[in-house]
Amino acid sequence: MTKRIYIKPQKLTDEEDYVELSETGEKMLQEALAEVKAGKAAGPFDNVEDLMADLNN
Repeated sequence: MTKRIYIKPQKLTDEEDYVELSETGEKMLQEALAEVKAGKAAGPFDNVEDLMADLNN
């Protein structure tokens, strides 16, 4: 008989839960999303070394 271990992910928060940001936090989020939409996001990276090199620049 073969023994098996099953790992089932546990949901940590409800989908209905949300975080309310401060005015500053909301502004920062909107700026970050605008940068991503403008293509200013880095990645994906092929390995950790490339990621670290990008972070250090």
